[in-house]
Amino acid sequence: MTAYRGPGSHPPAPGPAPAEWQLDLSGPRFPVPRRNSYYLLEGHVGAAVRIGQWVDESFFMSQSPQFFWPADHAWCVGNEIDDDSTLIGGSCDLVNELCTSEVLEVLQIAPDAPYEDRLNV
Repeated sequence: MTAYRGPGSHPPAPGPAPAEWQLDLSGPRFPVPRRNSYYLLEGHVGAAVRIGQWVDESFFMSQSPQFFWPADHAWCVGNEIDDDSTLIGGSCDLVNELCTSEVLEVLQIAPDAPYEDRLNV
């Protein structure tokens, strides 16, 4: 899937996704409060942008992981399923590098900043 809004011509549509991008959903799962259980997958961080499910033989629906982190736990990423935010935790150097990005919109928040889950309201 692609979406584009901006000046200039639209980028070309991507070609079909390779079969190896299909998720293997036979592995372990874990429960998350007020949600269905989540699948526990393992792989290279680069694969996080290439997973999803084939809806039919010609349509691939990408799906980013809700949570991912490296084996050394040096950083972590959490994608909020109901909001438009991605939370990233890591070292001060990592946060500073993200904050200077010209392609990402980044807002630095304190580790203990309150987070209101609208499902708890």
